[in-house]
Amino acid sequence: MSIPYLAWVHVVVGDPFTVIAQGKETISQNKVWDKDMVVTSTVTVPANASLTIRSGKQITFRQGARLVVQTGANLVLEPGAMLSTSVNGVKTNKQIEFIAGTPQEAGALNFAQIQNGSSVSIRTIANAQPPQFNCCNKIVNRYYAIQTDAASFSATLALPYNQNDLTNPKIKENKLEAFRYDGTAWSRVGGLVDTVNNVITLSNVTDGGLWAIGDASQDIGLPVTLKSFTSSLSNSDVQLKWRTETETDNAGFVVLRNGVEIAGYRYMSSLKGQGTTATEIAYSFVDKTAAAGEKCTYKLRSIDYSGQIHDYPQSVTVKVPSPEDTDNGKTDEKPIAYGLGQNYPNPFNPSTVISYKISKPGVVNLTVYDLLGRNVRTLVNEQKSAGVYEVRFDGSSLTSGMYFYRLQAGAFVETRQMILVK
Repeated sequence: MSIPYLAWVHVVVGDPFTVIAQGKETISQNKVWDKDMVVTSTVTVPANASLTIRSGKQITFRQGARLVVQTGANLVLEPGAMLSTSVNGVKTNKQIEFIAGTPQEAGALNFAQIQNGSSVSIRTIANAQPPQFNCCNKIVNRYYAIQTDAASFSATLALPYNQNDLTNPKIKENKLEAFRYDGTAWSRVGGLVDTVNNVITLSNVTDGGLWAIGDASQDIGLPVTLKSFTSSLSNSDVQLKWRTETETDNAGFVVLRNGVEIAGYRYMSSLKGQGTTATEIAYSFVDKTAAAGEKCTYKLRSIDYSGQIHDYPQSVTVKVPSPEDTDNGKTDEKPIAYGLGQNYPNPFNPSTVISYKISKPGVVNLTVYDLLGRNVRTLVNEQKSAGVYEVRFDGSSLTSGMYFYRLQAGAFVETRQMILVK
């Protein structure tokens, strides 16, 4: 399926070349520059016209001269054709190609730095909502795709929009800002909005991916509204459940146990919020790391897209059963079962916490391996009583990548994976 788009701008080599939308001379239809030229005034290529610069030819723009390529026009540089500017007698070579549109329509990249031989392209997808966007519900009806094969670049990015793109009547134009999708999640980036020229500008942009424009300001001053928050025990696991009535710009939740964060939406997709919604939403989390016999009080915290923290007064308190409680008949809960918990956080840098459960006293071994199966670190290798344990793993001395951790206690063996990102 093809994706509709207004324009595609492709920049090669990467020296800065600025096109300013003003002109004195207008090309009527199609024109070919087939010799070296010096331009002293502003030249405009209007819609449905084209300007072609032949292979090997160099066009030099004197100080104050500009080249304007309007929406629907074409500027084509054949292989080896060069554009250059001359300021105080000093020439700087540029090489740039605009395909089926203008930088003002497609989005403009004014480069501060890019490797020679690299390329960057920016495309506008018009009359379409950005995929998987959940940062706000007041979104401009277009988005942008930036692709590059450069190892690194730095640029000023201009994201244009039309008044017709503001299809949501609740959008406040002066509150518009940019968002970026890195292939995993959308994040708020910001930018400077110009409501006169309908463009958002960002400086020092170093990343490609998908870009979008939206209004994340709150229509109402209410945080996430909790309808319920409950807990229950399953063996020695604590199951937490909560429901929200409304959510406003909700990025996600954090779970606190006795005032300490034990889980969060940045590392667990099930705790990610729904942005802004008036639909009732159910959430759940299972705490497998609470110590046997511990009295645990749980609370919830939400983080909105601006980074503001909302702590909720609702709490639940649970007494985690211990083997002694079971032996003395003080609880109907089943004895603690063997288990190896998922490390938290994951991915991590540089340290993470691994939890595990032991059903019977015995020798316990917990070891970390790399992808080749080599022993990286032995975290535990000793006699342990039945219970729930935590151990912190520090990967400061290791390289980024995937690692495995393996628990062996008697006949019980379980392995999980974790990712170190530096």
